[in-house]
Amino acid sequence: MLQVMLKNNFRSAIVGYGVLAATLGGATMPANAQEGASARAERFNGHGFAQITAGDRTFYIDRAGKRLFDSYIEDIGSADTAAQPLGVVTKDGRYGVLARSGGWVLPPEYQQIDTRFGAFWKVMKDGKHSLYSREEGMLLPFFDDVGYLDGRYFDVKAGTKWGVYDREAAQLAIPAKYDGFDYCGGCGRKSDYVYAQRDGKWGIMGFDGQVRVPFAYEHEHWGMRSDEWVRSFSKNGRPVVVHIPTGREFSADGRDPLEILAGGELVVQVNGRYGLIDHDANEILPAEYERITVPNANDFRGYHGPYAIVEKGGRKGVYQRGKGVLIPPQWDDVNVYDDYFALAKDGRWGLYDTTGRELLAPSYTAVTHVNDYFYSSGSKGITIFKTRQKALYGLYFAETGQVVSPKFHEIDLASLTYDGPDAVVVGEHQGEQAVYDFTGRELLPLGYASWSLWDTSSLRYFVVTKAGKQGLYDAELQREIIPPAFDQLRKLPGSGPIVLTVNGDYGDYRYGIRRMDGQEAVPAEYTVYDSVGGTFALLSGARNGGPAILIDGRRGVVTKLPARYAQSVRYPGLVLISDDSVRAQLYSPVLGKSVPNSKFAFAYAYDDRTEDALLERFSPFGLGWVRVDGRYGLLDTAGNWVTEPVYDRVLDFNAHGIAVGARYFPASDWRSQVGYVAYQFLGRDGRPLSSEVYTAPNEFLMAMDYFTGRHLVIRRVEENTGELRAGIADSTGQVLVPPKYDGVEVFNNGAYFLLSVGYKFGIADRSGQIILPVEFDNLLLNRYEKGTEITFPMLCYKNGEWQYYTDKGEVLQVEGVPSGTFTVNTGLW
Repeated sequence: MLQVMLKNNFRSAIVGYGVLAATLGGATMPANAQEGASARAERFNGHGFAQITAGDRTFYIDRAGKRLFDSYIEDIGSADTAAQPLGVVTKDGRYGVLARSGGWVLPPEYQQIDTRFGAFWKVMKDGKHSLYSREEGMLLPFFDDVGYLDGRYFDVKAGTKWGVYDREAAQLAIPAKYDGFDYCGGCGRKSDYVYAQRDGKWGIMGFDGQVRVPFAYEHEHWGMRSDEWVRSFSKNGRPVVVHIPTGREFSADGRDPLEILAGGELVVQVNGRYGLIDHDANEILPAEYERITVPNANDFRGYHGPYAIVEKGGRKGVYQRGKGVLIPPQWDDVNVYDDYFALAKDGRWGLYDTTGRELLAPSYTAVTHVNDYFYSSGSKGITIFKTRQKALYGLYFAETGQVVSPKFHEIDLASLTYDGPDAVVVGEHQGEQAVYDFTGRELLPLGYASWSLWDTSSLRYFVVTKAGKQGLYDAELQREIIPPAFDQLRKLPGSGPIVLTVNGDYGDYRYGIRRMDGQEAVPAEYTVYDSVGGTFALLSGARNGGPAILIDGRRGVVTKLPARYAQSVRYPGLVLISDDSVRAQLYSPVLGKSVPNSKFAFAYAYDDRTEDALLERFSPFGLGWVRVDGRYGLLDTAGNWVTEPVYDRVLDFNAHGIAVGARYFPASDWRSQVGYVAYQFLGRDGRPLSSEVYTAPNEFLMAMDYFTGRHLVIRRVEENTGELRAGIADSTGQVLVPPKYDGVEVFNNGAYFLLSVGYKFGIADRSGQIILPVEFDNLLLNRYEKGTEITFPMLCYKNGEWQYYTDKGEVLQVEGVPSGTFTVNTGLW
């Protein structure tokens, strides 16, 4: 948002939320100005409607002034297109759903609309109910009641009975003669049947209308399934499990229900012993076990696999689906980690695979998965285990068989980037850390207080810290290549195979260069570091009097410069060099020679009293501001003047390649004591965009005073009054809004310009055409709603009246408000 220039050299104080006049300190509204107004109006929102209150009635109008609806009930989730729904509204006591475009998703003709279930909304009309598919824009037929089953089938009520409606066949799949239905909507797979109630008893009905399980059971909505088993039935108060294909019933000895494993096997109970039958009701394990349970606590997240724990004779084993008992019940305890089994006997733990092969002999006090949160988050695909001997932890990497003996106090997984996935294993012992990859290869041995990767895309180089100093460790060579003797190690621009070493602190830095093989390329003698063009580094001010050097950050090539001191000018291929740190010249390391006619003061030692020219940084377009005898000009990279030093003050090129050059002209009685500048906009070639010269107070020389996005702020002084006027030009210098206003602001990303003269306001469009002349006392807008600060129709105040004006500059006639004038609650803004 542009801060505009108003009369008397004050910057705009337009900072209020929407109402302009009150925040400008003038043009307050007469107390009796609105006594005759019959309605209260609000600003149009970005969706194209506004609220009107007339007497005790409130309604909303569209941009044409027509009554659109009466009340806004609730929002409906976000959507990308204008045709998507916005919210539930009412009109004349009926409900509808408004689209973001202002049209109707559902017209306001319903008694109720319930949008809580997202994909399907429940609607009621004339006492009947239906479901509306938000995605497909489809409305089911109306019934006495309706419920959602799976998107194709719906349970519907006709009179006092329920049936199932098939949307694809457009008819009832199950006739409406049942007391009610239940369905496993949250099951992983959708079933082809429904739980049905008739004459107070429950059974199973297929969507083909056939009875699958007779109506002989009680039912509660728990343990719902969609496979061959029904677990939620009971008979005479006793839980039973029913096998749908055969109709067989199974029950426990007590009141607790039977367990069904993840693979669909039913744990059956016979005379206090447990066995297994499969989903075809065939026996898998005889009923001779003391317990059969799913592995691990919280198995629904921390466990996957076709396994169960079987217990016999007080010992535990492992059952695998399709193979039977995989690990005989000979163990004191069992934990299952995906396809690995931690088994314990006599207090000692070992690790075994699915073939029963011993991976770790039972000699540890504990064997657990390396992910300490396995029970809540699973293995994350990692096949690494922690072993424990007394107070120390070791590691076992199952994929490679690599064993690390217990020697750590703590072991954790670590990521290589912030919020990234786990990628390495870190062991800690007495404040020192070791790092392993997921194959078990030791990347970093114990001996370092902390570490970080030199490059997160590679596990080769580690920045290590010891006794507060940094060094570099090579995981491939398994040795330090740069000893931990530096305050910092930094990457050079270009991210090549070289390292900047840093010792000391502010005012006493010592910089050097090491190669990635550890060899010293440049001794740590330099006191000044700078970057050049994003791929080069510059070191100068060597304590030993050596020359400044330029380092190619990609290849590591070092180029000596013909001077002790050097400075970046922020342009690739050029540096400023100096023998005495007082006078300097441009130098091209590529050409190996100085740029002709390029003598300057060395910026680090620059003094306003010197007569030498001062080169400021170059722009990305190859032009640099040079100060000579207090004036600025533009120099190209060959040392040629593009613009002679004629400007007293300048602004650097902005992101769009436009700079500002300004000349002072004296203060006068009518121009304030601070004086003024005459300024031009310069293109990336250094030439003025146009021949026009504009005027500004000389305290105006910040980017915000001249640029607003891609637009340029132009000003001129009125010949007769000396008042400063503002306007707007585009990025080519073409005038859009001539400089004849006290203030101009850019809104809606350049779609509109807010104009002011004195305490009157108007609006122009993006081409500068006047929409509203500058004759309004107030306008209602929201300057903080970026991109839609100005919305039409707009409430505008003139001649003691608030009225809506369209983007054609015409007064909007509002349905239900014959006078067309309004009261506006300015206190809300």
